[in-house]
Amino acid sequence: MNGISKLLSIFLLLFFSFNTLKAQSLEYVRVESESTGLSVKEAIDSALVQAIERVNGKSMESASLLKSTESLEQKNNDSDYLFSQEYQEEIKSKSKGQIKEYKILSKNKMPDSSLWVVKVSATIAKYKVSKSAKRKRIAVLPIQARVGCCNTMGTAVNPNFASQELSRALSNSLVQSRKFTVLDRDYINERTSEKNVLSGDVPPEELAKLGQELFSDYILVGTITSANAKEIVKSMRTNDMTFQEMQGILQVSYRIIDVPTSQVKFSSNATINISNTELKSEGITNQNSNSEIMYSMINVGAKKIGENILNAIFPILVESIKGKVVVLGQGGESVRRGQQMQLILRGDKILDSYTKESLGRTEEVIGTVKITSVTPKQSYGNIINSTVDNLEELFKPKMMLVRPFTDELKKEARKEKIKTKRIEQKKKFDEDW
Repeated sequence: MNGISKLLSIFLLLFFSFNTLKAQSLEYVRVESESTGLSVKEAIDSALVQAIERVNGKSMESASLLKSTESLEQKNNDSDYLFSQEYQEEIKSKSKGQIKEYKILSKNKMPDSSLWVVKVSATIAKYKVSKSAKRKRIAVLPIQARVGCCNTMGTAVNPNFASQELSRALSNSLVQSRKFTVLDRDYINERTSEKNVLSGDVPPEELAKLGQELFSDYILVGTITSANAKEIVKSMRTNDMTFQEMQGILQVSYRIIDVPTSQVKFSSNATINISNTELKSEGITNQNSNSEIMYSMINVGAKKIGENILNAIFPILVESIKGKVVVLGQGGESVRRGQQMQLILRGDKILDSYTKESLGRTEEVIGTVKITSVTPKQSYGNIINSTVDNLEELFKPKMMLVRPFTDELKKEARKEKIKTKRIEQKKKFDEDW
């Protein structure tokens, strides 16, 4: 009996705690709104939608409320039912509780018109959303793949496998960034199953319409042009020994559509080279199956594409500097311990001379940061070189950012390192003689 009493006490405590938290998460606001419609019912519904949007902004619930109320049965030929408590309860249910109650302040038919004008006073539940709910919403549409695009060790791979895995990996990469709310992929598949809008040739305006239906801020759409993994033979310079290495190449054309403006926020015809070292870091050797090699290659490629997207839309900002130690506002899998990044000083805003739209800010590379530790939300690094002194005193929020070195910059850095080493060796040789 004591055990049952304890369980009952715990249940009651959790129940009241939950209701207290629920009560603290919303408040009720009374607003007045006026709208028109071909009938009193249509005018009431439109005015209620406006009331919701005035309090909570445009949402999926408010956008679909008019369609939802179309199915409500009007039980009299006149409008008395629309004023009843029964209809109010149905409206409350259809709006998912956003409309607690409402009163009709006035209803009039416009002179020489079939339109009704209705003014309502509504009590709307105002939700206090969490900070994470304020993130930009992005819908990663199923990535397409060209027929015959994919090949591993000379064997064709099903393009559907490659497209599904890249879609999944891109979603995971964007979730890890903690900068986006990524829409559920199954939900997107359901909404796009009957829409032929996934090709890369579709105008941004059409994709933006789908984005509005999905209630997203951005849409990511793309096509795999090529995904190939092969084995190459390398020879040692010092002797005749040879060894085998794997290497991959992933070519993807993708676009980010800004839904509210229908503009292309970012686009790229990306050619991603995947080294033997990167495949080995995924636990892959030439002994693995073709599907395992392709899976790992796509996973590596998706991380690089995710980094490119984030660096274009949400550059990694320096949040603080203490001496040579920097704190970066991004962590997770998108930043790796030991990784080196460019330290960049942001300058003035640049405006397009024709459209007057912002093109971003000027940027000046002022040093290099090496990542020393990574947490899910942030990362830490050391400034290993800088062209500017007293960075700690110079620092202001949003003034500096970091960007990973591109493959081209990495190649240049390696060449420069080899060149410097050769010069040092020659100098030492000359000194010895």
